Amino acid sequence: MRRALDLAREMDKGALCEDLRMILQASSRERAEEERALLEKHWGKKYPKVVAYLEDHFDSVLAVLNVPAGHRKRLRTTNHMERVNQELKRRGRTVRIWPNPASRDRLYGALLMEQHERWTGITWLKPEGA
Repeated sequence: MRRALDLAREMDKGALCEDLRMILQASSRERAEEERALLEKHWGKKYPKVVAYLEDHFDSVLAVLNVPAGHRKRLRTTNHMERVNQELKRRGRTVRIWPNPASRDRLYGALLMEQHERWTGITWLKPEGA
């Protein structure tokens, strides 16, 4: 969406963003194609580069429809990945000197597994009394 909006003028970005959002939030491929047709009809003459860009990348934009509906919101944006990367940097800075690359990999691996468990809802059974 950001790349498509970079091709538009500032005064039109708000309205164009809303139209693009309708495509991204479509519940099915057919609905997304209908929204794309409306966008092309409305913005095609003014921003042919945006329409061409969307047409070139339409399949990758809709790849999120191949996953369960509960996962789509997280996969549509990069917020989740940015937050994970920020946490890895924060935890990595606390270690001034890594003894070896394997120690760094263990810490980052543990953080990523924890994030995965949080996202998928996996809970490990704890032994009684622990």
